[in-house]
Parts: sequence; structure tokens; C-alpha cells
Amino acid sequence: MKRHWLSLAVVILIILNLSALGTLVYHRWFTPPKHRLPHHPERMVDFLRKELSLTDTQVAESESLRVRSEASMSGVQRELEQKRQSLMKELAADAPDSTRANQLVEEIAMLQMTLEKQVIRHMLQQNAILTSEQRAKLFSLLQERMHRRDAMFGPSMGGPEGGPQLGGPGGRPPEGPREGSREERGHGG
Repeated sequence: MKRHWLSLAVVILIILNLSALGTLVYHRWFTPPKHRLPHHPERMVDFLRKELSLTDTQVAESESLRVRSEASMSGVQRELEQKRQSLMKELAADAPDSTRANQLVEEIAMLQMTLEKQVIRHMLQQNAILTSEQRAKLFSLLQERMHRRDAMFGPSMGGPEGGPQLGGPGGRPPEGPREGSREERGHGG
């Protein structure tokens, strides 16, 4: 009898996993293209040309902005990745140095803030070459993408491509002692 229940449980789990996988595949590959922003920056200008009906002049300016923005962000992205790898190495050590780990988290937060500011600068420059109708359409598409990402991965997944960020909101370490922490219980830190 126990074996029967185990077999039934395995079959149900397989069905649930296949259903979840099918849903992910459907949303990833079968969502109508007009609702999907490209993941590759070099395809973004073509996407914007089509979706926003950009003029040839706007396309040229958008491409120039994209190239300049990528150049200014690539160094920060490389450094951010190096800091994250250093943090993972520190945390994986037999005796991690919490001071060093916290220092790396602070450095990561600062780099993330720098990157966010560069993205904002790029978006403001992009806005300057769009008409008000094109801007409205662009932000509608961006909001739709954000809502779909939140529906799939949950809100506040602010890392690259919806991946998790280190630290608290905005990549910053959480403020003060956590509930139930050693400091709160009076054990010191």
C-alpha cells in the first residue's frame, strides 16, 4: 500500500514539474514578439524602431547612445562582477572574514548605484530624442516587462535580468540588527 502511495506521489510531482516547465517554455518562447523586449542591447534599437516607429535620425541617435552607454557601463559591470566573485569566495572560505565581506557588500552597493545612475542618464538621453507619444509607448512596454518579470520571479528582483541582488533594497546591506539577531538578544556581535 505504501508503495502505491509513493508511486502516486511521484506521478503527481512529475505532472506538476512538467506543467511548470511547460508554462515557463510557453512564456519564454511563445509569447507574441510584440510584447517581448529583446535581451540583447544591439537588438534593442531595431525593436524600438519597429515598436515606436522611430525615424532614421532617431535610429541613428539611439544607436549612438547605446554604443556610448555600453562603453561607459562595461567597466563598472566588470568591476561589479569581480566584487561579487570576491564576496562569494570570502563567504565560501572555511573562516570567512565578516569585516571583509561587509566591505565587499558596501563596494558592490556603490558600484550598483553607479550603474543605476548610468542607466538613468542613458534613459534621459533616450527620452530627449523621442516624441511624447513614443516615450509613453516605451514606458508602457518597460512597465509591462517589469510586471511580467515580477509575476514570474516575484517583486524586487533588482539584479541583472531579474536576478537577485546582494544586500537589502537597492543592493544596500540591511540597516541595524535583524529581528532575533545576537545584538537584539544581548549577546553582542
